[in-house]
Amino acid sequence: MENPKNIFEGFLNRDKLFIGSKSEGLYPVITCNTGDKFRVHVKGHGPKYKVLEPFEGKRVCITGVMDNLRGHKRIIIDFVSPES
Repeated sequence: MENPKNIFEGFLNRDKLFIGSKSEGLYPVITCNTGDKFRVHVKGHGPKYKVLEPFEGKRVCITGVMDNLRGHKRIIIDFVSPES
């Protein structure tokens, strides 16, 4: 059973994650109003997530499914648009 979709509001930036592993790098992260941080994963896009670049440093509202992959909370979104 898939987790339900939720709405997450906050600021989108890039943070260094997976420090010390082969996956170490800068990943898109939303910092919510509550202070919680979630890595943002866009289905069908590679790890660079260039599709999110126009939204970096801005306040965003994301609708997606949350999971906890490799110890980092993650939001999985289907697509990116200025309206979503």
